[in-house]
Amino acid sequence: MNDMTSEGIYLSIIMETAKSVAGLAQLTVAFAVAQKVMQTVMKAVGDLTAAWYEAETAQAKLEAVLKSTNNAVGMSARALSDLASEIQNTTMYEDDLVKNAEAVMLTFTKIGRQVFPDAIKAAADMSAVLGTDLQGSVISVGKALQDPIVGVTALRRAGVMLSDQQEVQIKTLMEQNDLFGAQKII
Repeated sequence: MNDMTSEGIYLSIIMETAKSVAGLAQLTVAFAVAQKVMQTVMKAVGDLTAAWYEAETAQAKLEAVLKSTNNAVGMSARALSDLASEIQNTTMYEDDLVKNAEAVMLTFTKIGRQVFPDAIKAAADMSAVLGTDLQGSVISVGKALQDPIVGVTALRRAGVMLSDQQEVQIKTLMEQNDLFGAQKII
């Protein structure tokens, strides 16, 4: 009988050990799941922080260029931000990228509020069609609008062709000191 009791005790110890091991395995799985959740949360927080920083940097750059150009464009930072959001909704470009492009376009101080929105949209379209970066297209369009006679050549090099009639109209308008009229054609 003593042997049966020993066997029963051993069996009982083995059963309790098995339960403990199973509990430890469950605890290990739960810990691994919790660790994965924390990694996902931390990545999301990092991504959100990076996106916030990008947005703040783009907005600050936009405001700094407006100030440095003495707001030559005649548009508020809010209006430019709204324009960037509008372009984001109709193109493949995020609004922060558009704001950075707007900041570059703002350095061409002969581009006024009547032309600026169409100029940024045209640069985005040009970039998408030609497969070029947005900043490069903004520089090409900005140069063309800053000095339409010379700018036509820059646009041609970038792959944008104007008709002979359009080029003659631009020259005529510039001879008449009608920069806005020449810009509208471009």
